[in-house]
Amino acid sequence: PAFVMPLWAIDQFHVAAIGQEPDLTSDLEGVGLRRTDGLKAYVAAMRELSANWSTDKVYTFCFWGVSQFVDVIHWEFLGLFPGLRLDANSLCGRPPIYVVA
Repeated sequence: PAFVMPLWAIDQFHVAAIGQEPDLTSDLEGVGLRRTDGLKAYVAAMRELSANWSTDKVYTFCFWGVSQFVDVIHWEFLGLFPGLRLDANSLCGRPPIYVVA
C-alpha cells in the first residue's frame, strides 16, 4: 500500500546553509516554518522551496500531524472517533508502512 500527500502536508520545515542546520535532538520550536502558522503562506513557501532545491542547503522536515491518530507501537488507528480503536492491519496490512515526502 502507498499513502501519498503533497509536500506541504509536512508540519514544519527549515532550510539552512551547510553547517547551520538545527540540532535535531533539541526542541525545534521557532525553527523554520510551521503549517499551523498560516496555511496560505506555508504552501507558498513550500512551493518556492520545491522550485529551488539546492545541494548547497540542508533541508529539515518534521511530520507529526498523524501521530495523534496512529499508535505505531500497537499498530492501531485511534482518536478518529471517541473510544474507537482500529487494527491497522485491517486497512493497510502488516507494519511497516512508509511515509515518503
